[in-house]
Amino acid sequence: MLATVASKYGLAAKNLYDTLADTIFPSKKSATPEQVQSLLIVANQYDLNPFTKEIYAFPGKGGGIVPVVGVDGWLKMANSHPMFDGMDIVFKDDENGTPVSCTCTIYRKDRNHPIVITEYYAENRRTTDPWKTNPHRMLRHRAVIQAIR
Repeated sequence: MLATVASKYGLAAKNLYDTLADTIFPSKKSATPEQVQSLLIVANQYDLNPFTKEIYAFPGKGGGIVPVVGVDGWLKMANSHPMFDGMDIVFKDDENGTPVSCTCTIYRKDRNHPIVITEYYAENRRTTDPWKTNPHRMLRHRAVIQAIR
């Protein structure tokens, strides 16, 4: 798998492994060959690029990693699907401008009815800096990901 994905980027397998270990993985010592392979299997299956934040090596609870598709990866998959026919995003805010919910509607050419998913701020927000500084953006990401899934 390493050689397959490395050739896609014009790299030698060892160079790809070293680059992933240095840039993508949470800590260099956690980047075992099996973990790199796990990430690359998912990346290759869905044609996702770990260097452009389409897929991440998220630290797992057992000390390993879990391949996680980011919002850019989900959008790439949606936009490249031949039946994708666009999406709409609608926010509902409270009187202070704080988001209450975000609804994402996905349209597909092969379906009579759209996929409509609403995500709620109270159920999704975290106490991290991105949620504090960009709550609408973060909630939109959650709604888009859930609708595309």
